[in-house]
Amino acid sequence: MAANDNVEEWFQNLGCAKEVRTKLHFYFQDVLGGDSPTVFKVAESKITSTSATTFGQINMIDDLLTAGPEPNSEVVGRAQGTIGFADLHNTAIQMGLNIVFTEGKYKGEETLFSRRTGSCL
Repeated sequence: MAANDNVEEWFQNLGCAKEVRTKLHFYFQDVLGGDSPTVFKVAESKITSTSATTFGQINMIDDLLTAGPEPNSEVVGRAQGTIGFADLHNTAIQMGLNIVFTEGKYKGEETLFSRRTGSCL
């Protein structure tokens, strides 16, 4: 059986697959300053400093993910990626984040979030 046939067979059987839903609940520990920040500005456009929406600023993050809202609560993973201010006229950010679980039931699992949102950091 050729590789393309295997893919086609797999695709045809998707309708028989069982849907599984997982609800994840964790907190991002964004640290913007101090001795150990987790958010760093890495780029900006020519107009970022005069833009009402901070257009063109790009930040890299490497945040702890915790089970509770307190910074010292149980660590379950990390959020790593970019956040960019993406709208000239309204405050909006575009996020591309890798969520890496380092502890607990999902240890070793990763997922990617990519989203545009109208809220500010």
